[in-house]
Order: sequence, then structure tokens, then C-alpha cells
Amino acid sequence: MAHQIASFVLATIFIALFLVFSLISYFDYHKKKFDFKNTFPYEINDYKITRENIYGKISFGVSLLALIFFYATYSLGLTNYHFGMAIFIGLMGIIGLLASAIIFFASFNNLKLHLAGDVLLFSSGIALNAGISFYTLWDLRDRTIPINILKIVIGAIVLLIMVVLILLVINPKMKEWNKLEEKTSEDGTVSYERPKRIILAYVEWLYFLILFIDALLLVTIS
Repeated sequence: MAHQIASFVLATIFIALFLVFSLISYFDYHKKKFDFKNTFPYEINDYKITRENIYGKISFGVSLLALIFFYATYSLGLTNYHFGMAIFIGLMGIIGLLASAIIFFASFNNLKLHLAGDVLLFSSGIALNAGISFYTLWDLRDRTIPINILKIVIGAIVLLIMVVLILLVINPKMKEWNKLEEKTSEDGTVSYERPKRIILAYVEWLYFLILFIDALLLVTIS
């Protein structure tokens, strides 16, 4: 339990540092704030922006390793069916984190790699939440086990998260991630610009955030 809390706290601190360093670098380069609604995670790590952002890169690496350690060791101390489910949860968490590393560093110049990262991130994210909900609600089948209200509430929350994640992935607008909006000025000049919202962009951010939320929920019920 202690090592889980320590690794989660460490991951949270360093991902916050990563965002601070990287957002500052982005603003210095573009002279505008980073917009999570229509800007992809890899754009905060663009080489032109972050080549001097060594502290941001180190912070991201430490955070990723700390959270991988959290998921890799989550099954320690558990027995019987809890152990098996914890192994599954840990595996899905690790796959999701490795996929996150891909989408944070593989630009659309490496489109196939980036989209492969998306597939891994989305599928592992859904599987992770399915595993956590199953893990937390499984005891309800055995009436000899005292009811744990906290586990039931968290199980219901995770189940809801899973449904939302599925709905986001099957949203038809996900296919429009590369479409630009046409703008016509008063003099008739036509230009194209990025829409205010790109579903794929903020879904990538959301799935990455869910890996932290799920870790927090797992710490809560440990």
C-alpha cells in the first residue's frame, strides 16, 4: 500500500511539472496558450518547441516510470481471484502508459505509429476500466463477504467512465480529426484553420488523464 501511494504521488507531482515546463515552452514559441481542445499531446512535445525543455522531458519520464511501477506492482499482497484481476489491471495500465508515450512523442509525420498508439491507448483504457469495475463489484456475488460501500461506489464510477470512453471512441466525428474549417474574410479571401474542437485531440488527453484517475481510485480501495 505504501509503495502504491508513493509512486502515485510521485507520478502526479512530475506530470504536473511536465505540464508546467512544457506549457511555458509552448507559449514562448507560439506566443499563445496551449489549447487542450484542439491541440494534440505530441504538439506540446514538438522538437522545435521542447529541444531546450530538458526539465519537462525528464519530468514526463519520471512520471511515466512511477505510474508504470504503480500498475506493475498493484497485484502484490493480493490472493485468489483478486490477484488475477489485479494482474490484468496492471497489464492494461502499463499498455496504456506505453501507448501514451507514443502519442506524446510520435507526430503525424509518423502517422501509422501515432494511430497505432491511439488504438492501443483506447483499447487498453476501456479494458482497464472494465477490469477495475469487475474487480470492485465482483464481491457482490458472494453474500458471505461484507458489503464494501466504497468499492461499490468506485465500481459504479469506473463503469460509467468506461461507458463514456466507449461513446467517445465510436463518435463519428472522430474521423474528422484532420479536417480544417473554411473561413471567408470580408474581402472574399478564403482561408483554412484548425477548428475550435478536435475530438481526437481531447480524447487522447482524456484517456491519458483517466490512467491517473484510475490509479487514484485503486489507491482509494487498496
